[in-house]
Amino acid sequence: MPKASNDMILDAGLRLLLQQGPQRFSPADVAEDLGLHRAAPTRRFGGRQGLMLAMASRQLVLTRLWLDGFALERSPAGLRAFLAGVVAAMGEGGGFSAHLALAAMEAEDADMASATAERYALMQQAIAARVPAGLALPPDAVAGLLHAIMVGAPLQWVALGQGRLDAFVQARLDQALAALLPG
Repeated sequence: MPKASNDMILDAGLRLLLQQGPQRFSPADVAEDLGLHRAAPTRRFGGRQGLMLAMASRQLVLTRLWLDGFALERSPAGLRAFLAGVVAAMGEGGGFSAHLALAAMEAEDADMASATAERYALMQQAIAARVPAGLALPPDAVAGLLHAIMVGAPLQWVALGQGRLDAFVQARLDQALAALLPG
């Protein structure tokens, strides 16, 4: 059987987790997907929970790298461009139910919740770094509000069933930006 790197296992695990949802996800599925011995991911990461935590850590690293790839411009245009780039990654919304199930799982597990909080903090720091000076609220507060919209608007999208997820979230952000930014 071939030997896969930890990153290969974690990337395949994340892909399968989002395809199958957390209830059906198993380390054996990851092994099968990569053509590995069925116990390889479990031996490497200590079971399903260990694999899930390692995937959360990997996602944190990938999020940091992804955010670092965006231009850093502290201006209304820079903030809008950054938010548009992040929202575009949401796509049309296929597979969003798996994200909801994963969020429920993260809420019940302290270690998973900690990794999620760290990922959210990275996103809010990236937003705050682009908030222009001179607004009524400090950059951290603006970032918190905008991130709350980015996280909450998808739930509204599910309830309202209106078009593409990325377009829906962007429209909500545009409303907030119109209220927050000058002219």
